[in-house]
Amino acid sequence: MTEFEKLIKENLLVVERFVKFKISNDIDAEDVLQEVLLSAFKNFEQLKSKEAFKPWIIGIARNKCNGYISENLCS
Repeated sequence: MTEFEKLIKENLLVVERFVKFKISNDIDAEDVLQEVLLSAFKNFEQLKSKEAFKPWIIGIARNKCNGYISENLCS
């Protein structure tokens, strides 16, 4: 198991709850969660401190949720 996989396993429930709290539609929340995980995976090497993983991935989730919300308000 890679370090990324280990950190995701430890923090997935928190991130999933955060996204589902912000986005009530389960299908859309799952899509946004996938975007969060993909973005975190692609940018994992940029994370300077692995101890900061949880706030880092929650920040990604916040940005993805805000992007989803603003797109759907403007539609």
